[in-house]
Amino acid sequence: MRRLESEMKYDRASKGWVVELEGASYIIESGRYFNLYFAEKKVSCRLERDLNWYLVIFGVRYYLHPKK
Repeated sequence: MRRLESEMKYDRASKGWVVELEGASYIIESGRYFNLYFAEKKVSCRLERDLNWYLVIFGVRYYLHPKK
């Protein structure tokens, strides 16, 4: 399976996070599970939102900061 690299960016218009892969844009909604790769290790995570956006990885919250 071929892995694709992309940045996850905050989109103010949709008030959500967007990933662009091979010319298509995908909105990642709150509660969505996906995989991240760190070096060669695959890690499952979930995107969530309360007052702030964050990723949950192994039960730990990692807060995301949209650029202002």
